[in-house]
Formats: sequence, structure tokens, C-alpha cells
Amino acid sequence: MSDKSTNVAKAVPNAQEKAKKKGGLKGVILGVIIAMGAVAILPTTLIIVVGMVPTAVAYFVDNSRDRTLGPTVCFLNFAGVLPALLRL
Repeated sequence: MSDKSTNVAKAVPNAQEKAKKKGGLKGVILGVIIAMGAVAILPTTLIIVVGMVPTAVAYFVDNSRDRTLGPTVCFLNFAGVLPALLRL
């Protein structure tokens, strides 16, 4: 009787396998479109990537319960990057 139940469990894919298969191609296509757009506006992309590095560091370093350091640093970094983007 246990052999039949294990066969049934193997035949039915779990939710994680379905989710993995479902969004695979859409994610790749979206990634390619974003990469092409980033290359098309390369100077803007470079300013944003370099200017927003402290945001990524703040997001990963923050251990507080509310995790408000990342968004706070993000807005401040964007305020610092914005004049360069407008001049560009």
C-alpha cells in the first residue's frame, strides 16, 4: 500500500515545480528587454548604478526590525543623482 502512495506523490508535481516552469521564459524575455534598454541609455545607466551603490549596501546591512535604512538611503541617493541625470 505504501508503494502506491509514493507513486501518486511522485506523479503530482508540487507547487514549487509549477512556479519554476511557469515564469521561466517570461523572466528571460523581460531580462533581455531590460538589458537592451540599459545598453541603449548607457550613460544614464552608469550614473544610476554607481550612484545607487550605497543603497544596496544599506539594504543588506540593515538588521533592524522595520528595515527602513534601505529606502531612506535610496531616496537620498536618488536626490544626489538627479542633478547629474538632469544635466545629462
